[in-house]
Amino acid sequence: MQEQINKLLNELEEKIKALTQLGKASLLTPPHFYTFDIFVNGLLNRSVNLLRGFIALMRDNNFIAAAPLVRLHLDSLLRLYAPQLIDYNIDDFALKVIGGTAIRKLKDKNNRKMTDTRLVEKISEHENFDWVQKVYDTGNAYIHYSDQLIFASMKTKDKEERTVNFTVGQHDEFIPLAEKHGAVHWMHEITDGLLFLTYSWVRQKESYTISSG
Repeated sequence: MQEQINKLLNELEEKIKALTQLGKASLLTPPHFYTFDIFVNGLLNRSVNLLRGFIALMRDNNFIAAAPLVRLHLDSLLRLYAPQLIDYNIDDFALKVIGGTAIRKLKDKNNRKMTDTRLVEKISEHENFDWVQKVYDTGNAYIHYSDQLIFASMKTKDKEERTVNFTVGQHDEFIPLAEKHGAVHWMHEITDGLLFLTYSWVRQKESYTISSG
């Protein structure tokens, strides 16, 4: 399974390139430069660097530090999805966020604040994103001290004798490979979601040119 993890990490590096290229396309696509482009650019820059950090930490056998980045990466997806829920101009939305207003304080078209809980609920209604709730909950377990982190520091030595080994060390040998594989898999899913939503914005901008033409 370690070979599969390494392969997925290599593929994540290629998706970093795709995010970078799509970010440039978002900025350069006519007919105009929008305030929302600034919002998207900052978000993609964050995502690219989170991915870089995640890959480096995974290769350095530091899953404990890498795991919370899955939740942070998901945060970027949720915030890129948020404008889908409003009924006013997305540039106005972007201006509010750029001006320092937290998205959780903004309201959607149903007059509900766009908290993380609300964003997770709404994006999970889409078939392609029905996994978001699971990743959100699991990710929070690595953000806050929880049983996930406790068990990451211990490993069963002998089931019959009910003995375990404990560790405080610079390694992640006690983390099951399946758990590592899962984290890398979800980073791919989140990245694919970011690529999809960003591409949708680029296509939307292109439609403005066609309409005005």
